[in-house]
Amino acid sequence: MFNAADFLDAGQEDIIVAYGDIVYEQRVLAKLLESDSSVAITSDTQWKKYWALRTNDIFGDIESFVIDDAKNVLELGKRVTSFEKVKGQFMGLMKFRSDRIFHLKTFYDALPRDILYDGQRFEKMYMTSFIQALIQSGEMVRAVEVKSGWLETDSLTDIELYYDLASQNRLQDFYADW
Repeated sequence: MFNAADFLDAGQEDIIVAYGDIVYEQRVLAKLLESDSSVAITSDTQWKKYWALRTNDIFGDIESFVIDDAKNVLELGKRVTSFEKVKGQFMGLMKFRSDRIFHLKTFYDALPRDILYDGQRFEKMYMTSFIQALIQSGEMVRAVEVKSGWLETDSLTDIELYYDLASQNRLQDFYADW
């Protein structure tokens, strides 16, 4: 995101960041846009059915998503070995409110360059690592919960799966009922 820092017009408009390998239903984006939180990230609360479809090893791919009763994110992006710390699935869709952009840029610029962030050099830091660092600094990050309504494409196998589901008229099984 910060490779495009020169294009972030601090204080003028909210910034939406969407991972490029994910598609979303319009209602998912609409719900995110409704959030007035300084940092808001989408979370699928019905993720287990979708993950079971895509992999036999859920714990090989799933990451922590811990929230409190007010939907504030407490932990994100860590490896887990049980469902205890998985209250949703981070969907790679987030919003940064316009009045916080300058703070986010300042925070990012102040991060140490010589340490690893979840095993990655600073230049290759995951977005979840950046968000977790924000949380640890005291920034409130709010979960915007949805039920399904998205697909992730990590491989040709994923695309083939979606075509197969569509041909069976089952792709809508992963859309919410609301």
